[in-house]
Order: sequence, then C-alpha cells, then structure tokens
Amino acid sequence: MAKISRCADAFVSCSLDRDVCRPRRGLVAPFRALWGLVLLVSSAVATSPVSLGDAAEYALLSGAAITSTASQIYGDVGSLAAVTCEAVSVGDATNTWLISTQVLGGGRLYASSLAAPTPAKLKAAAFDMYKSYDDAIGRTVSAGSDYTNFRGGIISNKTVFLPGVYKWNTLVQVDGDILLVGSKDDVWIMQVTSYLSVGADVTIRLRASDNDLSSTPQATNVFWQVGAHLILGANAHLEGNCLVTVYTTFGNGATVNGRILSRGAITLTNSVVTRPPPPPSLSPPPSPSPNRPHLLTPRVCLGTAGKFSLLSKAAIKGVVSLIYGDVGGSALTFAPMMVGFDGSFWTSDQLLNGSRLFASSYLGSTPAMLATALADMDAAYADAAACPVSDDGYGIYHNFMTGAIGGSILLPGVYKWDNFVHIATSITLKGGAGDQFLFIVAEYLTIVASMRIFLVADGSNGAPQAQNIVWRISEYLVLGASAHLEGTFLANNYVTFGDQSTLNGRVLSQGAITMSKNTVVAPSPSPADCIPQCTAPPPSPP
Repeated sequence: MAKISRCADAFVSCSLDRDVCRPRRGLVAPFRALWGLVLLVSSAVATSPVSLGDAAEYALLSGAAITSTASQIYGDVGSLAAVTCEAVSVGDATNTWLISTQVLGGGRLYASSLAAPTPAKLKAAAFDMYKSYDDAIGRTVSAGSDYTNFRGGIISNKTVFLPGVYKWNTLVQVDGDILLVGSKDDVWIMQVTSYLSVGADVTIRLRASDNDLSSTPQATNVFWQVGAHLILGANAHLEGNCLVTVYTTFGNGATVNGRILSRGAITLTNSVVTRPPPPPSLSPPPSPSPNRPHLLTPRVCLGTAGKFSLLSKAAIKGVVSLIYGDVGGSALTFAPMMVGFDGSFWTSDQLLNGSRLFASSYLGSTPAMLATALADMDAAYADAAACPVSDDGYGIYHNFMTGAIGGSILLPGVYKWDNFVHIATSITLKGGAGDQFLFIVAEYLTIVASMRIFLVADGSNGAPQAQNIVWRISEYLVLGASAHLEGTFLANNYVTFGDQSTLNGRVLSQGAITMSKNTVVAPSPSPADCIPQCTAPPPSPP
C-alpha cells in the first residue's frame, strides 16, 4: 500500500512494504522503516552560507548577560555585559580574557569589563552578528509552497528537510525529531518571524543523503534566524547557528552543535555547546611557538586509528551519550542502532555529524579496515612507549609529583611515570597551539569526579590542541562523574566513563570501553604524512 503526500511541486510516493520514500523527480532518498512516512521538501537552488564574520569565533555571543550552570562549552564565550559561571579565573596577566571549568577545548571568556583590546574585539564581533542576522533575514525564500509557512510552524515527528531557505510568518514549534538531509556543502536558512521552541527530548540532526554518504551536512552551514526568543527543552538537541533577537534559554541537559549568537541574554543549565569550525578564512594555521629545548616533543602518529573517536579490540557500550566521530570495535551497543544501506556500517542517534559504527562482523571492507586501524593503534602505543623522557636538567619530567599531579601546571614535553597517575584536582596544560604533550603511565590513570584538564596559552600563538596531547596508559583509565579530559588516550586495558564525564579527544583501547551519558568530541587526526619518530618505521618493500 502506498501513501501520497503533497510536497512543493512534486508528489512523494511512500511504499510502506518497501521502506522507501522517493520524490518522483529523480532524487532518490531511501529512508529505513524507523522513520516511517516522512515528508520530503523538494530541493531548491543552491544557497550560499551566511557570513558570520568575527562572530564565528564564538560558541556563545550575547549583547546581554550569559549565565551558565554546570555546563560544558567548547569554544569562546563573549558578552557585552557579563558572564556568570563556576570557577572563573584570570587567563593571563593582561586581564584581557578569563578561563572557567565550564569553558573547554582551550576556549576563553570575554566580557566588555576586561582590559583593552577586549571591549573593541567584542563590539566588532557583535557588529558582525547584527550584520549576519540582517543577511539571513534578507535571503530570498526558495521556490515552492512548502518553503513558506511549512505546516503552519508546527513541525511534527519524523520530518525531513532538504537544503534551501524556509520562512515562517509565525512561531515555529518542533514537537518531534527532524532530519536535515543533504551534503557537506548544502545550506539551510530558517527564517522564523516569532519565536523558536524545540520540545523536550526532541532532536534536530544532520544526515547525508543516501546517494552521497561520504558527504555529511555541516552544522556550520545551518542558520536559524529567530525574530523573538529561542527555547530548548530539557535534553533537546539542535544543530546549526542560531541568530536570536531576544533571549535564549537551555533546558536541563539540552545540547547544541553550533553557535548561539543572541542580542539578548543566554541561560544554560547542565548543557553542552560545541562550536563547529569557523570558515577557513577565520582559522589560519597557528604559528609555531618559540620552542625551548625541552619542548621539542615528538609527535605520536595514529595512522588510520586517528579517524575514530572510540576504537577498541573489545566491546564498546554507549548509554544516552553524544559522540562526534566514528566508533569501531569487536561488539557495539548503542541503542537505538540502525543498519547502513549496504551493511558495512550502522548508525545511532548517539552518534552525531554523520558519524558511524563499525564492527568486525559487518559486511564489505569493514573487517579489513578495522584490522588496519587496530594495527595502527598498536603501532602508536609502541611508538609512544619508546619516546625518550624530556630532559630539562632537573629531572621533573620523570615521575613528576610521584604521579599525584592534581593542581599542577604542565608544560609541553614527554612525561613518564613508573607507577600510576591520579588527578585529584584539576590540572592545566600550558603551551602553544603547535606544542606536543606526551604522558607515559606505567600503570593506571584515574581522574576524580568533576575535575578538569584545562588548556591555556602561554603566549599569542593560541592554546594547546587536543590532537597534540597523547596519554599512553599501560593499564586502565577511569573518569569520575562529570570529569573532563583532553587528548588521545591509548589504553592497554578497559576504559570507564563516569556518569556525564566528557572528553575532547579520542580513546583507542585494547580493552572494553563503557560510557554513560557522556560527550566525546574527536579532534583532527594526526597528519596523513606523519612519520613515527621514536620507533623505526617498517622497511619499504623491495
């Protein structure tokens, strides 16, 4: 039996017994039965992204106050009024920026009350925010009846939007999960005249069209122009850049993969905001920091293992978690799980940004691909162990603080401990964006609940980057509840995430990985031309 739904200027035929929905104009977009009958809005002429200018540097930017409670924000935070959150301290002696336990991944806090040039910097970003709002609202709506006042602004469950410019002359209320389906270069602009409300436990996600599975849509190309306020319900998830006129309120546990750029106040509670990369013109490669002798740290090459956020020779279990990056293991449990179109991968609502699940029992080239990645993981583990300890003339890099490193500030280099390492209070890694940190732990590594690893710049070249931090652990890794780690963790035994703990990095483990309500954000992998520097590379074939 087939059902017909009117969509723009074409009909969509949905065969319930074949699990396929097909626009009759040649766009083939199969969707599994999990999504049942969906409404596909026909594709529009290509739309260019909205330019955010200097505002793109921020995860949160407001012309009013920003108040954050027990949240994790990956990216800079800026307010022309004031920022209120836990454990704020001065970032450097110039008093131009601040740090907080809630601002992660090297992010900073900026407020107009800080020393010059911060006030001028914030005003420039705010001006660009206002211009981007005007740009978004001025875009021409895509042709087709469903691009204007689609469903009267009441968006129900299991609705799919293709790229284009949409406009509502009313409020928009998202009552059920929706998908934005397209490719990495596609753009969505949602013009909302009144307020935007996303219901509790509702998710707005990005998904690649089935004819281009290698090209997942990017949150940086999604724009929500909101004429009034934005409300995210408890545990809701939204993708994209939100340009908001009035205030923005996060319900408990709400998450955003994108930015909140608001003229009014922003309030967060136990929330996660992950800023996507700025446009290339705003993110030039960092200049190398002036290396002192003991900062010349070798880079650990991850090979194809660096393509994963989580990789294990054993089982991986995720419970109500958010994972930005592929996952590979011998057995995977991530409810709900959905098989990919050819059986070579699976997907899950716990994996974001087009990330996929790969297990050794899957079809096609997956077993061979995983075998290569696991071999590269073993090589990285061996290479890290062979790196010589940094020599500063004082011996502090060997058995530093006998492993009880809580409260320490660590500079770049190779550290080695002959026993376990325990982080009882938050630590700081201080250096430049290009500096390398390698930690070799002969036994296990543990971090106490609610403790953090901070990344802080020691000059003008930016803060250390998670992809340049490697922890090589001979036994197991345990994160306490709500703890936060940075870097790649090569573990020789099991890894356990405490409830709501977070990682900006990846876990590559010989043993099982167990998660519970966690967030893992995979950084960039090591360069493809990376050469092991501590162990000899295999000889070239004759």
